[in-house]
Amino acid sequence: ELFNVMAVGLVAWLVSTTSYGADETLSMRMISIALNGLWGTSQVMRSMTPVSFGIHSYMNKHVFAPLDSYVWDIWESSMPRQAQEPLKVPVVTLEQLRKGFEVDLSKPLIVPGLLNHSSKAGSKAFDEILMDPPYSDLTIDYFTDARKFNLVPDGRACLKDIARNISQNRAYAKIGSEMVFRTYPELLDFLPVKDLERICGRGYIDKSLIGNLLTMPIFMSHGHLGQSTRTDLHCEPIANVVLQVRGS
Repeated sequence: ELFNVMAVGLVAWLVSTTSYGADETLSMRMISIALNGLWGTSQVMRSMTPVSFGIHSYMNKHVFAPLDSYVWDIWESSMPRQAQEPLKVPVVTLEQLRKGFEVDLSKPLIVPGLLNHSSKAGSKAFDEILMDPPYSDLTIDYFTDARKFNLVPDGRACLKDIARNISQNRAYAKIGSEMVFRTYPELLDFLPVKDLERICGRGYIDKSLIGNLLTMPIFMSHGHLGQSTRTDLHCEPIANVVLQVRGS
């Protein structure tokens, strides 16, 4: 396992030091390569000590986490701030999907109202279901202040307590955890799996795959004017399906 995480970290470093946008100037390209290389190096160092006690805790707090924040802050400040035209994303209706409409999976697409058609959820929204026992009593790790660039959660509490504080706009906390679905894979029954299979194909979204070939993280935070808690829409370098429960 240690070898695997080291190998992944090394690949990430090699990719990060050689990847850049085609429209970048030479100076921006050099800054990007240097910062990506520095960040990648920190991830390799982190992967070499995958334990949560002793020297690892010290290194994470005083070396890795500050280095992450430093690199991201410089990277953001070095990027040109200019308005971009919104990306036009095709909208496919649920009715079209159910009639056999073939979607183009090489591009992003939006299916409005998909979460409104789960028969088991009834009239409850998915985030309301999470507030019911036993799901609400699950203890998970979370970010106490998501304004900071930190890849490792620094807090631990019951899901219901974290969610309550977030919903009441009491803090800059953020949930970013796979443990809810890993602990309770039956939550998948509350999601419109059959309709999702019309997009992804059958067999890709299944309880038996959670934690292996299927990762299902839950992200939750509250927006603040002028302060990002980093729940931006983003894609991993794999197939992605995002179900937006609330917000914009």
